[in-house]
Amino acid sequence: MKTIKKLLSLFLLLCLFVCADHYFIFASVEEEITADESSVVKETNDNIISEYPTADENYISYLYKPGKARNVATSSVQMSQGGVIEYDNILNDEGLKINISLKYILNDGSGDMVDASGDAKWRMVYCLEYKKTFPQGTSTYDGGAALNKYIIYCLTYGVQYWGETSTYSAYSTGDWTKDYAVTQYAIHAFNKEYVRGGSYEQNRDWVLSHITYPDVRAKTEKLINDALNDTNYNGFNGNTYTGYQYFLSPSTQSGWSAYTYNGQAGYITNNWYVQDYRDTIYTSKSKPWYIKYAGCSVSGVNGAQIIWHNSKSWSDFKIWVPKTSFESAQATGATVTVSLTNQIPGYLSAWKYNPESSNNQITTIYEAGNYSPLTSKVTATIAKVTPKTGSILLKKTSSKPDCTNNNDMYSLKDAVYTVYKKGTSIKVGEITTDANGVGKLSDLPVGSYDVKETKAPKGYALDAKVYTVTIDETNNYSVSVDVADVPQSARVSTLLQKTDADTGESSPKGNAVLSGAEFTVKYYDVLNGTNDPSKAGKKPIKTWVFKTNENGIVRLENSFFVCGDALYLNAAGVPVIPLGTIVIQETKAPEGYLLNDEIFVIPVTSDTTSENVTSYIAPAVSENVLKLKLKKMQSGTDRVIEGAIFEHKRPNGEKEVRKTDEKGELSFDGLEWGEHVIKEISAPAGYFLNTNEIAFTVKQDNVILMDSNVTETDINGKITIVVNEKGNIEVTAENKPSAYKIRVIKKNNQELYLEGAEFTLYADQECTSVIERQTTDKDGVITFEKLLSGKCYYLKETKAPVGYTLLENGNVYKIYAESEPVNDMFDFYINDTRFSVNDTDTSKDIYLNGTKEERMIHLTIHNSVGLLLPETGSNRMVLIICLSAVLLTVGFLLFKNKKME
Repeated sequence: MKTIKKLLSLFLLLCLFVCADHYFIFASVEEEITADESSVVKETNDNIISEYPTADENYISYLYKPGKARNVATSSVQMSQGGVIEYDNILNDEGLKINISLKYILNDGSGDMVDASGDAKWRMVYCLEYKKTFPQGTSTYDGGAALNKYIIYCLTYGVQYWGETSTYSAYSTGDWTKDYAVTQYAIHAFNKEYVRGGSYEQNRDWVLSHITYPDVRAKTEKLINDALNDTNYNGFNGNTYTGYQYFLSPSTQSGWSAYTYNGQAGYITNNWYVQDYRDTIYTSKSKPWYIKYAGCSVSGVNGAQIIWHNSKSWSDFKIWVPKTSFESAQATGATVTVSLTNQIPGYLSAWKYNPESSNNQITTIYEAGNYSPLTSKVTATIAKVTPKTGSILLKKTSSKPDCTNNNDMYSLKDAVYTVYKKGTSIKVGEITTDANGVGKLSDLPVGSYDVKETKAPKGYALDAKVYTVTIDETNNYSVSVDVADVPQSARVSTLLQKTDADTGESSPKGNAVLSGAEFTVKYYDVLNGTNDPSKAGKKPIKTWVFKTNENGIVRLENSFFVCGDALYLNAAGVPVIPLGTIVIQETKAPEGYLLNDEIFVIPVTSDTTSENVTSYIAPAVSENVLKLKLKKMQSGTDRVIEGAIFEHKRPNGEKEVRKTDEKGELSFDGLEWGEHVIKEISAPAGYFLNTNEIAFTVKQDNVILMDSNVTETDINGKITIVVNEKGNIEVTAENKPSAYKIRVIKKNNQELYLEGAEFTLYADQECTSVIERQTTDKDGVITFEKLLSGKCYYLKETKAPVGYTLLENGNVYKIYAESEPVNDMFDFYINDTRFSVNDTDTSKDIYLNGTKEERMIHLTIHNSVGLLLPETGSNRMVLIICLSAVLLTVGFLLFKNKKME
């Protein structure tokens, strides 16, 4: 034997712990101050405002006209490298990046510091020097000459107010903070801040070369170039802009509409009077906040007043007149005049402000000047009106035309609407509809009326709504009332209920199921009691197919719908059945049940004035279970057999067992779709097991195909299989009584048992058809087994024992038995002599013993001694034997002598 040993070497792992000091270096990074303005801010930190100012911070200064001091604040939004918004790379002379900050004037939200919506607006401030810090605190108008026109151009069309993009969209990036930078860069260029002593073009080129964001660079370039173009100064007068003008239109109007204002009825002009303060060059930009409203007056009709479009004095407005004043004015006609006065600025310009600290920059803002009053007038006329009468036209339609159109159960004709004076029960007339649902009531005085349906047309619910209308000049004295009537219908919860016919319950029997049954439902637009409309040749309007759930229920819901026409739906989208007749018939049985071909006719009638009727009654559809009914009989008799056990192998492979009752019957209920095998697995005592199998297939239409090939044999009884007219299987299965035995005991007349007697069992009386042969043993016994009741057998001694003769009676015994194990009856006949279960006396030559399972007939047969022979057992037999020996010896000697001779 070879032994290979592997030597495993184990090495101890040396863990080496290296201790190292870790030093964490914390570097304190100072914020880089890159701009001159930023460094100044650091030195004068107390002047920094980090958020929008509030009233209690004492930064408010009232703005009325140039000459007063302004408080300037700076936003926390920085627009430089290192700031919140980073897109420029402008450097000053020392090579430091310039910090452009959003600067604005604090205000109290009044005057021209309020926008068109009434919200406060911060006017933007622009620096004229970039080497000083941005202005803080108070800046005062210096009263000097106006700035050059280029700067005024930039302010006119650049950013003027906080949160707004450039006034002219051509200079806007879409981001107002970027637009502010564009405006500031252009102003610095026109101040020649970048290339001191250079031209405007050189300053332009320098700043453009240092702007990194393409959109900011492009808009800055356009603004500077357009400002340098003298053809763009059409709206300017010297160094001020005067291109803003005021318009009020239309000058007059005559259209009025009923309008309730502050709870009071009245009339208002149809169109708005429009105030417009616009730029003569760029007319798309309106600047209403430069207008200072002075007041207005309304005259001509008592109670007339202005209604502002958005509650602001510079907004559009309409003229409103109280109802009584308006109707009074109609008698003669009248004119309402509105005089509107506004303070209009004569010009807009850039104003130069000096800061309170010489360290701060000189700045500029854009303001209006030279206000002067302007009064404009508009009128509205109230025409003279002759009193008229009017009419009410009622148009009735169906709210569910898909349900009612071309349906004889519904009609729009003969609906009656009663007309009352508004808010009273005073009847002024009736409107009756024609076949098109149209009706009219004329010659009604001007006024308001209530219209109410008092009789619904055929098939419709009564409309409970009251329609209030007013006849006046606004509707040309003709009022239309459009009414959509709701058709009556049955909102059905349960369309039908399927039950088991045997139990009457809504639970399936046996292996059957109630789900999956399909019903065809037809709707007819007629009513004829419970008569099927199809019998009169009527065709259905709609046909649907529904299927049952596990409880055998069909509901009028989409989840139960299989196919067919679209369902009728009410206004809530719930399936309903219109008035008419419903016909229901099962067209597909569920698994395990037979098809119910009964036709159910349900009328749906109007039993109320409301939308939902309750006349539909769901039918209970009983189902006969698909089953195999078996009856057990004894072959050749009318005896039923109780206690036979049968096994049913279902299509799913599961097995179930049934036993025949006292009537010999059993049933396998609810036969599913697929292959079935039924066989007897236990026969009652005294009967052969019938080994035939009952095989069949149930198709999905519940049609049965028999697959069995049963045969009758000596031990298998006959099986009769019938599929009846309903489709169920009826089986009569017969059993044959168990076999019995006959025991033959051979004796002589001295009651000694004889060995060697041969007996043959024949099937025919002529003893030609041999069934079996046996020879008695030493006890004189033979036994013939498997003898069948109802069949004749013939027993014959065909060879007698040695020394005996055959039986004198022809050697034939006729044997016959009749058995009914269920009654414990067993009669047998020996040569037509009858014996029964009571013949059990063993002292007799013929008797019976055993049980139902195994009966045995005992038959003792005696043989007599032959004519030349002594009787078996006598003294002469010895003498005869000796004499025979002597004779044999003598004979032998004689024979020998003869041969020698």
